[in-house]
Amino acid sequence: MLRLAAITVLLATGLALLGGVWVIGSPGSLIAQSVPAQEAWQKEFDDICSKTQEAMTFTGKELASLISRCDALRPQLEKLDETRKKIYLGRLRMCRGLYADVLDSKQAVDGPKTSTAQSSASEAWQTEFDNVCSTTEDAMTFSQDELASLISRCDALQVQIDKLDPTRKKVYQGRLRMCRGLYAYVLDSKKNAKK
Repeated sequence: MLRLAAITVLLATGLALLGGVWVIGSPGSLIAQSVPAQEAWQKEFDDICSKTQEAMTFTGKELASLISRCDALRPQLEKLDETRKKIYLGRLRMCRGLYADVLDSKQAVDGPKTSTAQSSASEAWQTEFDNVCSTTEDAMTFSQDELASLISRCDALQVQIDKLDPTRKKVYQGRLRMCRGLYAYVLDSKKNAKK
């Protein structure tokens, strides 16, 4: 009887060890398989959203291609955990919205050209706009104070953008709204995470 119990314990221990090796090996192999898949969507996401600064220079065909790529990437982002899903889907929606706004503007009739005096006066707001919206990729790394400051800067820029010609106004307002929305979303997420 004691011998049977000892054999049972040894078999159970052996199976547990075998199972442990299998379990330990299994997640590693799953992680190894999921990392390239993650890197693929991450690279595509980064590539798509890194082009927002040059959106005005793209042709209609290039913009349509970027919009299609955004639509194709969405299902992959839907599979992420809730927090990352909200952040990446929100950012993708903003990138797509910008490309769609610029495409719509390019397809619309061009507004009046700005004069040289207007161009030189706009350089100050343009620089501030570029500075504010160029930091969206780093939004998750900012403190709450930095995010609040960026939101305030977006609000201040809105007044200057309202003075632009209709086509540029639409494009820059849309882009500024997206930048501000991202900063506000990340700030809210950080506040909720501390609760």
